[in-house]
Amino acid sequence: MSKILQRRPNDKQDPELGREARPGDPQIDESDHVQPETENLRMPPATAGFLGSTSFQAAFDYSKTDEIDVMHQNSNANIRGVSASTKAPSLESQTIREGAEVLAVFMSMSPHLKSLDRWYILEEVPEAGPYVRECVDYVREKSGNGSPEGLLMLAHKIATRTANPSPFYFKSTLRDFLNFISGDQLCWEPIGIMLEMAGMSALVVHEVRDLDDYGMDIDWLQMARTFFQAGTKCIQFCNEYGHLNDLGMNLMIVDLILHAQINGDADYMSWRKLGDVTSAIFALGLHQEPNPNAGYPFFMCELRKRAFWLGFLLDKNIATFFGRPPLINSKFCSAVLPLDLPLEALGLTGDDLARRLDELDADGWHPGKTINRSTLIRSTSICQGVREKALELSLGPKNEQLEAKAR
Repeated sequence: MSKILQRRPNDKQDPELGREARPGDPQIDESDHVQPETENLRMPPATAGFLGSTSFQAAFDYSKTDEIDVMHQNSNANIRGVSASTKAPSLESQTIREGAEVLAVFMSMSPHLKSLDRWYILEEVPEAGPYVRECVDYVREKSGNGSPEGLLMLAHKIATRTANPSPFYFKSTLRDFLNFISGDQLCWEPIGIMLEMAGMSALVVHEVRDLDDYGMDIDWLQMARTFFQAGTKCIQFCNEYGHLNDLGMNLMIVDLILHAQINGDADYMSWRKLGDVTSAIFALGLHQEPNPNAGYPFFMCELRKRAFWLGFLLDKNIATFFGRPPLINSKFCSAVLPLDLPLEALGLTGDDLARRLDELDADGWHPGKTINRSTLIRSTSICQGVREKALELSLGPKNEQLEAKAR
């Protein structure tokens, strides 16, 4: 066993804080503690992320070496991070002042919700429109119509909520999940996602601004930059609390996409942000096929598949553009493709969901001619497998069998 994991008999530690015992501390009866060779070393640190069969965890729990459930199998597993944090900044901190500025930018979306709705339809997420309106109205109401004091108080409340995650129950539906991250449960991750999506919408409007009802006097490109900067700031807020979750990972993905759209793929930060996305994918275990007996909600499994393969596509595209090795190697991934279903179908349950699933063939394809976002992800991901092999041949070590392998 590694010396780092060994515990000397005379090393008395506080059971709650993990620090060395100090003079004056209450005496601790060592007999009350489980030996480190058993239970004390069984569970990994809460912020460790995905732990596979080669991790130190596997040595102490042989029954779970094939699959370590990063979301855990308890019904109160926390989708927003497995550990609570008490790092919420004080009301007078610079972070809260910046949070109030982000909320002011978030409220500024109100006059442009009509154009946002068109973009949501284009992106096949029309259900996002009502949710965004609900959140914008909530921020306006709780901040006293955007008063400086109200924005500060609300920013502190959102920061506290983000820093201290609440349980997410596996039996929840997609509608339950949206309720879980709205109203008094609103946190920085969904706010950041909505800001980034607004930035993408503004870029689309910038390209089609010849339409009369889009507002010719508005600098849509600058608006996209403003929304992007506010969304990036939300990522910084979340990073302060030291935990990762699915929402935060999706926020990183849309942040990468919008950054590349504004600044170009050649910008160095595009490569940096891609590294953050791939690290989050591996930390959350999205590269592995989920345990079918873990009881994850259907919509969550499908959203995770889409997130992984979208990150996979971004990785291969940017690696090809830069001529650099890709960051995700499919040899270490067992994630399966998402089903060929529109996003709206992920909110179905019971018999309605069963009927939609019965329409798919054995490989998960829909036999009809309708193409949705998942169809594109599935087909493009298959093609990226060929691109990955081409990258391996072109960027790997040269040898005499290169031409034969290429054939």
